[in-house]
Amino acid sequence: MIYKVLGVVVGVVFVGAGIKDRTHMSHLQSVGKIAVVDPIEGYSVRKSRGYSTYTAEFRFTAQNGVKIVKKQRFPEALVADVDARQPVNVLYDPNNPHDFIFERERERTSWMMVLGGLGLAVAVFLLA
Repeated sequence: MIYKVLGVVVGVVFVGAGIKDRTHMSHLQSVGKIAVVDPIEGYSVRKSRGYSTYTAEFRFTAQNGVKIVKKQRFPEALVADVDARQPVNVLYDPNNPHDFIFERERERTSWMMVLGGLGLAVAVFLLA
């Protein structure tokens, strides 16, 4: 019985995290402004369990002239652009320019988190 409850709770947490991520992304897509990031000098790569996490310091100027500098993870899809020193665009919240996503990151795995969490909760509930 405890495994059933624990599995459902974990599934619900995944669903909640996915919905929160989708809501955040939708907000930035609806109110966000586009800015071009200054060329990135370098980035760090952390490898763990077969996955790589990329982190760099991003600098851009918001529409109101405020200079933003923030160290943040970025998706693997941007590595080639960063290495080639190609422009990287961000979509930022004009009321909070430190809150941004990468323009090419508009589709994240948040739907997979929602569906996976829902599937886990249902499977554990029915099978355990």
